[in-house]
Amino acid sequence: MASPRLRILNEANLKASKKLKQGPQSLPHQPASMWIAPAIVTIVTCMAFLPVLGNQFVNWDDYENLISNPSYRGLGWSQIRWMFTTFYMGHYQPLSWLTLGVDYLIWGMNPVGYHLTSLILHAGNAVIFYFVSRRLLALALTVKENEQSWQLSLTAAFAALLFAIHPLRVESVAWATERRDVLAGFFFLWAIYCYLRAAQSSQVPSQRQWLCAAVVVYSLSLLSKATAMTLPVLLVLLDVYPLRRLSGWPLNWLKPALRSVLWEKLPFLVLAIGFGLTALLAQQSIGALKPLQQYDLSSRIAQAFYGLVFYLRKTLLPIRLSPLYEVPYDPDPWFQAFALSAV
Repeated sequence: MASPRLRILNEANLKASKKLKQGPQSLPHQPASMWIAPAIVTIVTCMAFLPVLGNQFVNWDDYENLISNPSYRGLGWSQIRWMFTTFYMGHYQPLSWLTLGVDYLIWGMNPVGYHLTSLILHAGNAVIFYFVSRRLLALALTVKENEQSWQLSLTAAFAALLFAIHPLRVESVAWATERRDVLAGFFFLWAIYCYLRAAQSSQVPSQRQWLCAAVVVYSLSLLSKATAMTLPVLLVLLDVYPLRRLSGWPLNWLKPALRSVLWEKLPFLVLAIGFGLTALLAQQSIGALKPLQQYDLSSRIAQAFYGLVFYLRKTLLPIRLSPLYEVPYDPDPWFQAFALSAV
């Protein structure tokens, strides 16, 4: 007759074997209700931007980029080589050209397909924004991200919709040339999500996998548009709050205990610098950079300060919007506005 200890061990082994046989079904999974909020965000975003499908190409870069430019039409070797080597119209955006090449193969020169692709990408951005917002809110409020909280879901959905249907998004979605905006944003948001997952992972292999994924999707964002170069700075800000991985004065971050957090940014920084220099070359190739004799260093610094407040003001109060805000040739009359922005 088996001893009590042996009987207990046999029962434990039997339970363990049953769990192994059950396989993935025994793993916890998110309930279907977790997808209600992002589904609503997707539907509202698509409904708000549905009229863009009736748009035509516009006589403002669309003609130069799409109508009178046969170089992107198709995915043959000659087209792909052109996409990855050209600074056409002052931009280096090979991945954006690839998506436009796919549109041409499917739709020809019918603008409906081009706008449909941009709309789908923007709806995807809204969903990713929801999950990024939910994770950030959970970190800030120190609650579990996978917790079934209707308050957390509602707040994240509100944030996603505030981003998705804001008037400042219209230009990027409704203008075919700005495919680079919605495409770069798609991978930019994915990079943030992957980084948050890496930062919260307690296991080293999982952390490395998420970090590698973040670097890969970040490179895809830069291949779509160079403005994604700001990500390394954003990741440091996220490490300060709400991740709380960096604390105190920036000089304290150089200590051995926190130095590894900074080292994580090195691949992102290398990519940002490389694509930033490429973007400068692209702009220089069409003479878009103003010389210092025309626009001196102090004027550039003043304009940078003004830009920070300008975008925040347009976000909070989106009135008197324009597709083009030209840099003033003479910044002196704008000195008061620049000075207030710096303060």
